[in-house]
Amino acid sequence: MVTPKLQQLRRTNSIATKTAPLSNQQSNEEQEQLIPSNIMFNRRVVRGNTYSAQILPGDMPMVSKTLSKKTLKLKQSVPPPKTPDPVDGRRHIELQTDSYLEQLTDTVAEAEMSTQTDPFRDRPSTPLFIPAKAGLDATTQIEAGDLFDFDFEVEPLLEVLVGKCLEQGLMEVMEEEELAAMRAHQQHYEQVKATELASVQRLEAAELRKQEEKARRLEQARARATAETHLREKVAAATFARGYIKGVWSPLDLSYPMEL
Repeated sequence: MVTPKLQQLRRTNSIATKTAPLSNQQSNEEQEQLIPSNIMFNRRVVRGNTYSAQILPGDMPMVSKTLSKKTLKLKQSVPPPKTPDPVDGRRHIELQTDSYLEQLTDTVAEAEMSTQTDPFRDRPSTPLFIPAKAGLDATTQIEAGDLFDFDFEVEPLLEVLVGKCLEQGLMEVMEEEELAAMRAHQQHYEQVKATELASVQRLEAAELRKQEEKARRLEQARARATAETHLREKVAAATFARGYIKGVWSPLDLSYPMEL
């Protein structure tokens, strides 16, 4: 376990080693003449386990006091660090950077004064922008009748305008009447077409019925003719057979009639 004295000794040794070049500046020749030494034989190096208790010699407090005095002298001889000088055009001022405000003890001379300001005035309106003249101004006088007489020359213009408006209105009315007549004619045509189509369909149906009736009648006539032909053939065959048999059996003088 490291004791407080040993910690203080190490701290003073580190400070002494760091500040030694400032207090004792040796030349390169003197540094070259120094004899190298082994740090294993240096009394300031702690040997053994650093976690175990260290037994310090009796003269250690004197060495510590001597080193602390030297360190104090070195600290006093070295000027404290300061803020670097400001760059050109700037300056350093003292500011309060603490977390809380501190009361300033320096009393500043104060004085009270009063003054009266003028009442606020309304802002004047912005003047209109008038561009600068680029040329010369010229004037002329126009007498009555120099240019034209409105009452006299406006009549033909009005006649043309009114006539054109009336013509346009008449054309629109005629166009509407023509469209109405075309729609009426189209409706009449559709009605006539529907009527004629219905009559044509009725005629086609009647003709179809007639054709069917004609075909049926022809079929019946053919069937009747075929039946009559078969009947004639049968009658002729029976007549021939009766005559033939009568000629064969006539010598026998049969007393009973022959039935076929």
